[in-house]
Amino acid sequence: MHVNARQFALSFQSAFARESSLVQFGEIAQFRAMMRAFAALSPQFYLEEYHGSKRQVYFNTSQPWLRALARCELCDVLFVVFSKDGGLRVKMTLLQAKLSRSLHCTDLASFNGLIEPQMFKANFEQWDLLSARPTISPTTVFSPPPDLLSSAVVPSVGSFGIFHRTAAGKVDFFYASADCLSPNGTPTGPKGQLRTHHGFPVRRSFAGFGDAAYCATSLFFAQSLYSLEIGTPVVITQPNGTRSDFPPMAKWLKSVLTAHIRTADADSPVARSLLAELQDVGEGPDWNDAFPNLLVLRSELSVDPDFSERDDS
Repeated sequence: MHVNARQFALSFQSAFARESSLVQFGEIAQFRAMMRAFAALSPQFYLEEYHGSKRQVYFNTSQPWLRALARCELCDVLFVVFSKDGGLRVKMTLLQAKLSRSLHCTDLASFNGLIEPQMFKANFEQWDLLSARPTISPTTVFSPPPDLLSSAVVPSVGSFGIFHRTAAGKVDFFYASADCLSPNGTPTGPKGQLRTHHGFPVRRSFAGFGDAAYCATSLFFAQSLYSLEIGTPVVITQPNGTRSDFPPMAKWLKSVLTAHIRTADADSPVARSLLAELQDVGEGPDWNDAFPNLLVLRSELSVDPDFSERDDS
């Protein structure tokens, strides 16, 4: 089986359109529709979805209008994408799902290659956690490494996916790295509106790693995800064959995969394939089996593709 990113994206777009139309327009319902859409692709693509639960962490906030010590969810889902063609490459992002009841116009021709102007209601503490990426402290049931966010090479380790209705009445969503969002106006409390850094380039690079800062639609999100253009590196094999592991992400991901495989009913060939590649990263602290929702996708891209938000080829 060999597919390209566009094929994967079109398949996901179709599956999400079907699943989202069957449920009410609510944040939880649409998030579950998105996850079912991904799961529906598993017969055609190397993809597995694992159910976890909401997991909170403590952290010191960076903004004066927020409480000094906050507690909130680390993410709604952990996306992990990897490719073994031409050397192992693994990326991950911790995504928080939100829903906007405003009408959003996306994929605007006037913003070709640039982040579009979008606003949506959000919790500023959640945004602060994923954008400022502070040291995190465990709760009694969830103990991720304290530098899980702060040690990331690429800021899209923390991200948002915003479900909304289009002008045609259909449900879609746009994606933004958390660092490409800012509070709108002068906030005075923990809730308000976030806005995108519109006009900034959609595609950027950190330490040589390409990153999609914003995806206008679910189609572009799926395409960028499959192309390993979303998230921070966990393991990267250089063109000369040298492999670089990025702790603590690699050790934590190893424990997440182990825990989910242990509790899953399926054989988990995709997750097991990735876990086998992580055996040499070492063992982290003795974390328990409490982990968030997980989606593991194996991409067949052997090299980073030329990236274009508007490429319909």
